[in-house]
This record gives sequence, C-alpha cells and structure tokens, in this order.
Amino acid sequence: QNEVYSDEEGTEQEGLMEAHKRKQRQMLMQSEIATNEAIIAERETSIQDIESALVEIGKIMKDMSQEVQKQGENLETIEDHLENTLQSTRQATTEVKKAMKTQKKSRKKMCCLLFVVLSLIAAIVVYFSLVH
Repeated sequence: QNEVYSDEEGTEQEGLMEAHKRKQRQMLMQSEIATNEAIIAERETSIQDIESALVEIGKIMKDMSQEVQKQGENLETIEDHLENTLQSTRQATTEVKKAMKTQKKSRKKMCCLLFVVLSLIAAIVVYFSLVH
C-alpha cells in the first residue's frame, strides 16, 4: 500500500509540476502578447505620425503649386509688358529717325533760304550803291 500511495503522490506531484509549467507557459504567452500589443500600438502611433506628416506635405505642395501658378501669371504679365515696351521702343526709334531726316531737310532748306535772302539783300545793297 505504501507503494501505491507513493505512486499516487508521485503522480500528484507530476500533475502539480505539469500545472505549474502550464501556468508559466501561459504567463510567458501573456507577456509576449502584451509586448506584441505594445509594439503594435507603437507602430500605429508611428503610422499616424507619418500620415499626419504626409497630409502636411500635401498642404505644402498645394500651397507651392498655387504660388508657382501666381508667379507664372506674374511672369506672363511681365513678358507682355516687355513685348509692349519693345514695340513702343521700335516705334519711337522709327519716329526719331523720321524726325532726324525731317530736321536735316529743314536745315538744308533753311540754309538755302538764308542764302537766297542774303543774296537778295546783297543785290539790293549793290543796286542802290550803284544807282547813287
């Protein structure tokens, strides 16, 4: 009977040890689950941070696009003004050339007219000096 009791005690001890091992495995698994959940939560936070950064970058890109469009419009306006200025400058150059030609012709005419008037005065002076 001692042997039977001893076998029962051994079986009971083995059962307790097995239960203790199961409890340890269960605690280890719970610890791993908690660690994995913490890692997952950290990754979710990181993903949300990245998402927020991407949204902010999207806003910045949109603002930059609008600024580039405005600058493009400004450049087109400047280009139009430059073309108008160039055209006006060309017209002004043509007008100045015409004015210079006209002035040159006027000068020649004035010189000829002055010569004729002086010649007439000289002729009149000579005539009156001969007649008297």
